[in-house]
Amino acid sequence: MEPGSPDLRPRAILDAIPDAIVILTPEGNIQGLNRAAESFFGHPIEELAGQEISRLLVSPADGRPWSLPADLPAPGECLGVELEGLHGDGSRFPVELRLKRLEVAGQTLVIAVLRDLTERRQLETQLQQAQKLEAIGQLAAGIAHEINTPIQYVGDNLRALKEYFDDLKRLTEELQACLEAPAEEVGPRREAIRELAAELDLDFVMEDIPAAIEQGLEGIGRVAEIVRAMKDFSHMDSARISTIDLNRALENTLLVARNEYKYVADVETDFAELPAVECHASELNQVFLNLLVNAAHAIADKGPERGRITLRTRPVADGVEIRISDTGTGIPASILDRIFDPFFTTKEVGRGTGQGLAIAYQVIRKHGGRIEVETEEGKGTTFVIRLPLKLPQPENGDG
Repeated sequence: MEPGSPDLRPRAILDAIPDAIVILTPEGNIQGLNRAAESFFGHPIEELAGQEISRLLVSPADGRPWSLPADLPAPGECLGVELEGLHGDGSRFPVELRLKRLEVAGQTLVIAVLRDLTERRQLETQLQQAQKLEAIGQLAAGIAHEINTPIQYVGDNLRALKEYFDDLKRLTEELQACLEAPAEEVGPRREAIRELAAELDLDFVMEDIPAAIEQGLEGIGRVAEIVRAMKDFSHMDSARISTIDLNRALENTLLVARNEYKYVADVETDFAELPAVECHASELNQVFLNLLVNAAHAIADKGPERGRITLRTRPVADGVEIRISDTGTGIPASILDRIFDPFFTTKEVGRGTGQGLAIAYQVIRKHGGRIEVETEEGKGTTFVIRLPLKLPQPENGDG
């Protein structure tokens, strides 16, 4: 090698790569690794050589050691899986593992490339929470309006009841005075009571009081419903796994988003009976909200004619299906392949960040599901979400 020429030795090349690289036998024994893998796991290279990869990787679901799958990828193909790595101090961290099989001089080797996902996970969580808070902020005025309407007629009915109470109190005082009056004064007092009853329109009062109470209770119930839906929707614990009724989740989201669509579209629901779905509920709520707001915007952008948003749910062979359709502008074919890209948006500044569909795609994929789009420009769009009943378990060679 001439002076000044680059060092092209394989060892130097491996050590220059920032990702952790581990060379394995088909049985999962470590044959070699680069310096990045040494710092990645916090073990010296000499200590790891000859060890099984299961010493370094575990399943995120149950912490069981992860081993190479029996069916290795064919040469030229790549197998990807997300696991947790074990650091030398015992801490665990998310990793992305990609496996590739090589045939070298008649020998089979497996190249494992590992990337620490800790920073990515933190950024994804921050992005989701920021987008969720942004959406909640945008909906705050609408929620206030939705609550203000029933509160207003609760207040009106309470004021009417107060007036009725004051009138009935006057009548009761006259009756009491009549009962306590001497016999010679009863006649004139009875006439005064008749005149007061006529003045107060007692028949109307007795008829209106139950209606006012009923309307007040209805208004309080409406407020309680909105608050409950908002509480269910805005639960911030996205790490928590729960089993939910998707139909109720969609109803809650419709209630939360009502002010976004009520001036531009009518809503139709066609909910089939569904099995419960294991999921991160707050994340799915965010997906539904993003799609509903997009549908309302698409209808508003189409013109003054009132549109329609339709929500359908169905059980399918491998889980459940949700369809959210609108009669809006549709999506041009020229941008259809970009709609799930982060920060891509066709909306004007201040009306969209381009994160909603990207987050929806990530969340549905995280749940082991699929999200697809059916659209016709000028006619409308349908987003089709298919979810399994159980959250997927990370792949594990041990089964």
